[in-house]
Amino acid sequence: MATTTGINEKQAILVIDDEEVVRVLFQSLLDEEGYLTLLAEDGQKGVELLNQHAPAVALVDKNLPDISGLDLIAAEKKRHPNTEFIMITGYASLDSAVKAMEVGAFSYLTKPFADMDVVMDRIRAALDVNNLRLETSELRERLDALSGEVTGKPQPNKAAAPAAASPAEKIRRTLAFLESFLDKRDQPPLASAWARTVDMIEEECRQLKLLLEELTKEQE
Repeated sequence: MATTTGINEKQAILVIDDEEVVRVLFQSLLDEEGYLTLLAEDGQKGVELLNQHAPAVALVDKNLPDISGLDLIAAEKKRHPNTEFIMITGYASLDSAVKAMEVGAFSYLTKPFADMDVVMDRIRAALDVNNLRLETSELRERLDALSGEVTGKPQPNKAAAPAAASPAEKIRRTLAFLESFLDKRDQPPLASAWARTVDMIEEECRQLKLLLEELTKEQE
């Protein structure tokens, strides 16, 4: 079993599926892509790995031997809001995949897997959302710290105060806009289109980081 040692160096992806052939398939695919792969043959083991490693993405089969994949996602998304869950389902159970998304799953995959490139596109899209969430959280923490520095220093005059706070407020509005994308789960996203959207959002994050660095230097 994988340990937490490498999780800081690689993004962890958990696969919960009772079919050994599926676990082996994802082990080979994800290891080759450089991810840290965690494997579970049932829901209980999957929950243990979720609690131990908090993976960036968890792929969950709908029909597990000890629990419904739908029920697992519904319960564990509340406990692990930063993990993106992907339902694995058969062609005849797409209604369950939609229900999984309603309770917080990012997307779904259907098996048998016809195109592994599509599978990896969907996984990468989920990882992009996970990275965006982490970047947004980091930016907000830095902004809060910066705002504290601004408000904690004596102001030379009241007229200058609004100008000093304006960039911070602009960042807050932009962050709120970026965060709004995290809850767009009404329908399965097209992986290619979502990846392009995430690229644009990441560029906004980079620009915000530059602005924060400039503001920080001004306050030093």
